[in-house]
Amino acid sequence: MKNVTNKLLVLFGIIIVLYACNGDDDQTVLSSDKEILAFDLIDNVFSEIDSQENTIVITVPFGTDITALAPSIAISENATVSPEGGAVRDFTNPVTYTVTAQDGVSSTIYQISISVNSVDLDSDREALRAIYYANGSITRVPLDNRGWDVDNPDSDIEMWGGGVSMQDGRVVILGVFNAALTTIPLEMGNLTRLEELYLIANRLTTVPPKIVQLVNLKFLELGNNELVDLPVEIGNLNNLVDLDLHENQLQALPTTIGNLNNLANLILSENLLQELPFEIGNLENLISLVVDDNRLTTVPPEIGLLIGLDRLNLRQNPIVELPFTICNLIDAGVDVRIDDIGVISSACA
Repeated sequence: MKNVTNKLLVLFGIIIVLYACNGDDDQTVLSSDKEILAFDLIDNVFSEIDSQENTIVITVPFGTDITALAPSIAISENATVSPEGGAVRDFTNPVTYTVTAQDGVSSTIYQISISVNSVDLDSDREALRAIYYANGSITRVPLDNRGWDVDNPDSDIEMWGGGVSMQDGRVVILGVFNAALTTIPLEMGNLTRLEELYLIANRLTTVPPKIVQLVNLKFLELGNNELVDLPVEIGNLNNLVDLDLHENQLQALPTTIGNLNNLANLILSENLLQELPFEIGNLENLISLVVDDNRLTTVPPEIGLLIGLDRLNLRQNPIVELPFTICNLIDAGVDVRIDDIGVISSACA
């Protein structure tokens, strides 16, 4: 009888322990995170999310119908949003979205405001005026010398010359050279018809994400500046054919560079690149890849997919090894330039 009693006591103790463990599980702390991380309406449109003021401001291209848009929304893990992403809404006036945390108690109300970009010449003039005043007199003097008359509303931009070319009343080519420009103003996004942008030999250190609004851009040349990075949004410039970033201070490229399906020429000479992203192998239309005078010790195997190349310049890099896929380029007749030919021989041995 005593043994039975002891066994019952042991069994009862096990039940109590199991119940206590289950009780601990029931007390799992639920997350209180409740943020909108991304709010995407249409391709190539940048959303300015202010997590302090709980506001989202978006400017969409001219002609966009904002009465029936279905946004894609990314929120904090395990949180919910109302209305849900994908639901069609009229954004003519500001609207609100409520994000509720996993704990079911705390929530954040975001106000979303959308405006439609003007397509008339005044929006282009505003962009040029912002560039003119971006750096005070340092920038204004060289642009004055080129005939920029930004403060005269009656002046004909087509008569300015000095790096500005027009077509059908809109700016399609813009070049600002040797003007000590240190920033690209946000108003640059107004130039929605721009096809060629040359900001060479300035003092730029970064490129604003709003460059994604230049959806018609085909030529982008930012050589001889002080760029230290590129925004991931640059991968949305789907029409880009020529990208020149020579003589900057880039240490890495965003992986989204591999999204530029129409890119034919990529010039990265005289930077500080230590590696190339493997996504570079996605650039199936690339003809010229120039990466001389960097800090590369190898290249990704995916480079062997670029059999449409005419030229691959890897000179003045401390390359010690190449992937065997480099042989695909040699076999395809690509002009591969490298200081130590023996590295190629080793890869293709």
